Amino acid sequence: MTKDENLEILVVEDTPIHQESARILLEDHKVTLVGTFDEAVDVLESRPEGRWTYDVLLTDMFFPQGRGEMMRDMFSAESQAIAKTPQDLGMYLAMHAAQKGVPYVAICSDANHHDHAQTYALNDLILRQKHHLEGSASEPMKIGEKTLLFNILGPAYKTPDGRIVTEEVGDLEGLERVKNWMYCLEAMENHDGLQGLQENLIPE
Repeated sequence: MTKDENLEILVVEDTPIHQESARILLEDHKVTLVGTFDEAVDVLESRPEGRWTYDVLLTDMFFPQGRGEMMRDMFSAESQAIAKTPQDLGMYLAMHAAQKGVPYVAICSDANHHDHAQTYALNDLILRQKHHLEGSASEPMKIGEKTLLFNILGPAYKTPDGRIVTEEVGDLEGLERVKNWMYCLEAMENHDGLQGLQENLIPE
């Protein structure tokens, strides 16, 4: 299976313009789009035991927890605000996806707004495997038994007339930078042709 075939992709993104980019750029695939950690866990858990899970998880690094399982019965405004505030949950979700058998996971950025210790720590873990960085897509690290984790920066642009363009643009004036979700798939394709999907199929 390659990126040119119809993939089942779970996208976790809380920013509306990046959600719009995902809908447009990944329109040839079967996409489930959620905006919080809890929603992502719910859909990962919703597959019956022993059935195939998502082919690919594309996730932001910082997004809200959502309802907050441990805080949902608390009534303080502070507890509820914590659950709704973006947190560095991308790595937790990546580990959970690996546990559920998702073979390809990418934490996707659009620019350097992820200038946080958590993002640097992820890159450091990948570099410690003595892989090199090529362009803005790092060689993956293995998490769990069957999952490859990528950390990818792929910019695209939204034009004033509402189009999402992924090619190089000379004049950036009037363009809004968005995430290039298709670039994430291309980085995975360039790594091993997504051939791991065949190897990781869960027998019925």
